Amino acid sequence: MKREIEVTIFGGKYTLEGNEEYIKGLADYVEQRIKEGQKNSPDSLKAVITTLLSVADELFILREKANRRRMESELEKKRINGLINLIDEKIGQLYHY
Repeated sequence: MKREIEVTIFGGKYTLEGNEEYIKGLADYVEQRIKEGQKNSPDSLKAVITTLLSVADELFILREKANRRRMESELEKKRINGLINLIDEKIGQLYHY
């Protein structure tokens, strides 16, 4: 059920709509990642930008993996269909003798 959820991220309060558990999980994740970024840079803006780049990198990697899996799945479907056609062909040949 969607509802307004208030979360605090990096000292700022934000009101978002969605599933409360999911939204709070996202906010906690982002907050933790920013804190990790601050360890490398005390500059707040730099920490946030570094965090954004890191999260974007994760997203790109996951998208690439998903695309690769989808392509592998499509290749497997083609192989299976080819085997089914071959079996159908052989069965048809057996009945014609």
